[in-house]
Amino acid sequence: MSGPPVLFVAGKHPIREIGGFGHSVYVRAHARAAIMAGYEPHIFCFGEREALELEPFGVVHQLAWPFPPRQLAIGRLGPLLADALVAFAQALPRDEAVTIHGFGVWTDAAILAKRRLGMRRVAVVASSYATHADESYAMLAGARLGDGLAHYGSLLAQYLWSLAVVEPRERRAYREADIVAVNYVAVRDAIVRRHGRAPNVRVVRYSSDEAFVRPVATLPARPANDPPRILSISGHFQRKGIDVLLRAYAALRDRGIPFAADVVGGGTLLGAHRALATGLGLDGCATIRGRVDEVAPYLANADVFVLPSRSEQSGALALIEALEYGLPVVASACDGIPEDLAGSDAGILVAPGDPVALADGLARLLLDPAERARRALAARERFLERFSPNAFAVDIGRIYEDARAMR
Repeated sequence: MSGPPVLFVAGKHPIREIGGFGHSVYVRAHARAAIMAGYEPHIFCFGEREALELEPFGVVHQLAWPFPPRQLAIGRLGPLLADALVAFAQALPRDEAVTIHGFGVWTDAAILAKRRLGMRRVAVVASSYATHADESYAMLAGARLGDGLAHYGSLLAQYLWSLAVVEPRERRAYREADIVAVNYVAVRDAIVRRHGRAPNVRVVRYSSDEAFVRPVATLPARPANDPPRILSISGHFQRKGIDVLLRAYAALRDRGIPFAADVVGGGTLLGAHRALATGLGLDGCATIRGRVDEVAPYLANADVFVLPSRSEQSGALALIEALEYGLPVVASACDGIPEDLAGSDAGILVAPGDPVALADGLARLLLDPAERARRALAARERFLERFSPNAFAVDIGRIYEDARAMR
């Protein structure tokens, strides 16, 4: 790697994140795009011990912290990250422009560092895929008292802490950042609703981390599936709507429409959804596989992709991967999902939370091979236009170029 440094404020380790995977996938994809655009990412995060690690997507600067780093602890962790950012920046040549790229709430550390660096040429870019309070509320709203009072109480406490402690720091980060980069108009609007007008919000294209390491030059040769195979890649959480999907599958079966289905992904409701599938009599046509090591074989073997989410805050990484593999899509028209398919014939949008509407959309594709083929080509075109690594690198390069010119 070579080129001007960009200081990424990730908080969580980009490989060994505990308690999830979405944030770190997002960070790694941005780092790979930065490299493609000619920059050198330096990723600041926490881990069990202090370490400096060279990874294919950048240099990881790991600060020692004995607990899993969480955004809820930004008040304690932000200043520690700021210390590391300041030390790194002060070691650069005095005339070197410093670009700090923060992710979500962790951007507050970038703002603290910029204030301390004073007269140095420092610009802060903030990336957002949701506001913290909106994410916390979505988890709370998706919880059920049947999951246990302690679990519900924990989510309620986290939401209240988010409002009281995290949100003010997130607001400061977005209002003081030189550029706020979002992937969706829906995310921009969420930031404005929660924090008021940010000074310089830009909507940029993006891509998945896997697209950088497993480029698909041409559409994979698909087997002649009989019956057609439907794929869903999703976490088993209430807002993801897997229960809606299973009821849609039951409706397709009752209509006599042949299909086979794979549901890939883990989550707290995995057991409940397996029980629901059995109760609906879907064991012969739908397989709930849980978490898998690789999703690529399932993408290559599918005929249709379905996204049944009730809410997403932004968009869905799994949908981008489906477009990459040229899969026609049936998806809920919520949050940023319509933007993923806007101006394209790649998919069919349906009302969130409606199993009948979801079954109707799937039936259109299952019963019409010609429509599936037409939408498959449109899906691949949409990926190349909006979600390819090249498109992402072009947009992130422009963001950094403009940031470096600001100071």
